[in-house]
Amino acid sequence: YWHVLTVRGRVERIMVVVHERGVPGGSKLFGTLRSFDQFTNLVLEDTVERVFVGSSYGERRRGLFVIRGENIVLLAQINAAVPEVDPSLEKIEWTDASRQFKAHCSAVARAAPNVGGCLLYTSPSPRDMRRSRMPSSA
Repeated sequence: YWHVLTVRGRVERIMVVVHERGVPGGSKLFGTLRSFDQFTNLVLEDTVERVFVGSSYGERRRGLFVIRGENIVLLAQINAAVPEVDPSLEKIEWTDASRQFKAHCSAVARAAPNVGGCLLYTSPSPRDMRRSRMPSSA
């Protein structure tokens, strides 16, 4: 059975970090959660993609956005009482921020060529019958 839930009434702003090949840390999307299903596929409305570089950031509007659950690295609710972006950061054009971020990623890749990504470790689930999922404890 397929179950899809639509969020109504209370509107939740969330941040989603999506795995994207060649983008260390993934893409950061901010939007209003409208729907999700049992596979954690999400529908975001009024979505904005942001890239942070040093003391500045760039953003571009993405509108209605569908995210496959298998690509989600992190999902978090945004506190409405706190600004989404640190006010001390300077907002710059998306093209400039994107170019600076790509240059930074290239520099990191040259400095550590054998590092292909990072491992995201999560604590064991109560449903997990094993004590730990870390290879060192096997």
